[in-house]
Amino acid sequence: MLVVASLFLLLHLDSHTLYTWDEATNALQVLEMEENGNYLRRHFLGRPDTWETKPPLLTWLQVGFTKLLGAGELAIRLPSALAALLTVLGIWWFLTRYFRLPLAGLLAGLATVGASGYATTHVARSGDHDALLIFWLLGGALAFYRYLTHLDRGKGAARWLLLFGICFTAGIYTKSIAGLFFAPGILLGTLVLGKILVPLRDWRFYAIALGSVGLVALYYVLNERATPGYWQLVWENELFPRFNNTATTYNYNELPHRGHYLELLFTKDWLWFSWLLPVALIVLFWQAERATQRFAGYLLVIAATFLLVISNGTYNSWYHAPVLRLLSIPFGIGLALLLERGFRLADPERNGLVRGASWAAVVLIFGASLYRTFDQNVYFAALPGDHNPHGEYLRHLAATQAERTRLFAYYPSLNRPWMFYEKMYQRRGYQIRSCGPGAGIDSCRPTERPDAGEAVIICDERFRREFTERYEGVETVDVRPPCSLHTFRGLRE
Repeated sequence: MLVVASLFLLLHLDSHTLYTWDEATNALQVLEMEENGNYLRRHFLGRPDTWETKPPLLTWLQVGFTKLLGAGELAIRLPSALAALLTVLGIWWFLTRYFRLPLAGLLAGLATVGASGYATTHVARSGDHDALLIFWLLGGALAFYRYLTHLDRGKGAARWLLLFGICFTAGIYTKSIAGLFFAPGILLGTLVLGKILVPLRDWRFYAIALGSVGLVALYYVLNERATPGYWQLVWENELFPRFNNTATTYNYNELPHRGHYLELLFTKDWLWFSWLLPVALIVLFWQAERATQRFAGYLLVIAATFLLVISNGTYNSWYHAPVLRLLSIPFGIGLALLLERGFRLADPERNGLVRGASWAAVVLIFGASLYRTFDQNVYFAALPGDHNPHGEYLRHLAATQAERTRLFAYYPSLNRPWMFYEKMYQRRGYQIRSCGPGAGIDSCRPTERPDAGEAVIICDERFRREFTERYEGVETVDVRPPCSLHTFRGLRE
């Protein structure tokens, strides 16, 4: 399991340059936090970020890896990739340790890494919040189940309750209100298990809940004191205006139907596994032991409740990724029972045929899904990307023209990946300046224009045409579409 998961989650992790928007913004905030030493609030372009108001647990981890490994894609993505790896291994360990179902753990783990909506950008293979959030959410759900059902109501149950509190708090510190999205499902799942009185009668539950609330409140109070108006930003960007799609800073012009995430699940992210899911659930609730059935029901209640919560006011195609992890567990259990027992038919020969056909179907479908995910999300990430041509081109220049360290670049306005790479290569000794001329290169201020001793990077045809018209003696010294490198003598009179 460790080898397969590592291949899907760690191989070629830093081969693709940073992705625009969230990952690049997070990476810029890492460098700014490291430079300004303000570990309380994330900054963007030297000011407290009024858009990204989440607590900075992910940023803290990325800063730590940046100090350890140096600025780069690997340091930005490793926290997410390692959280995903621990999630997969945790699923396998939990099913093996507490249900004696190692095959189920293996199948659940393979279904996790083989889901195209998990081992991909914005989740497990990029520097975004979601893989770390999923680690805390799933860890909290499993820990609370063990707390509810642990035979030792003393220290044994207390340890699991403490772990739940840690996961609960860390989830909020990772992605704010999203860290609570499993809470309604856990409550309903506890009712379904008939265990609601267990936490209500336990003073330790209230103590840990109070401690978690206190740690969360402390962060938000300190931020409001440091940056007055922070609470209003949180309200607008993360709470009910965002949930109801009425926020002035972030909303969707048109929301899909409420079954949008289920449609994504069965037509894209679990395209192959969805064929086996109904069979797996039928076998699980037909053949599994009562305790295993109750555990699966608990997880399915959380998954269904989570989908209901996010189906109002959201649209992003990765928001349902936690459901993939929840479903993988009952899915793996049901398939393992099918492969080990068949349908328990009275005729051993017919039952053997069922088991053989089941093994063939599982191998075929798992193989197809794993190949598809590896080909699209792992192998593709090792190829030159066109998502951020400036970053790819800087890599190319560092490998082929290392002597050119005085560079100037024109880039599209507010290009976050380029801003990161400019800072990163400056740390490596390059002298890089740039301008993001949204209205053309003439809109750059005089102090933002290239000097004759600088080689100029251009990855936009319009900027390239304007540059050759405005400057004399222009020579193209390197080309790697869509980017090129130019020298020049000076500005035309």
